[in-house]
Amino acid sequence: MRMQPPCINGIEVRPLGLDSIEFDDAGAATISFVPIRPGDVIHTRNVLHEVYEKTGRTGSMVFVVSRQTLTNQRGEMIAVIDSRFMLRPKERAE
Repeated sequence: MRMQPPCINGIEVRPLGLDSIEFDDAGAATISFVPIRPGDVIHTRNVLHEVYEKTGRTGSMVFVVSRQTLTNQRGEMIAVIDSRFMLRPKERAE
């Protein structure tokens, strides 16, 4: 059996090994719907929402978007939070 490199949506995310990858917070966006009240029971669901690749001044970067949805005990949507993370190879010391 042939092992494949770690990939998400066909984009190799660990081309140089885990210790060679830099993980950075690339921001978050929150949309709120209903207020949270004392005594509410909050349920969360987190899914891998999107993966895309960009090339910048420092080279190739892979962005991973994790979407978290929050609902209360009545099934009302409280908020949707998209968190972005950037993965890129660490610069090698010469």
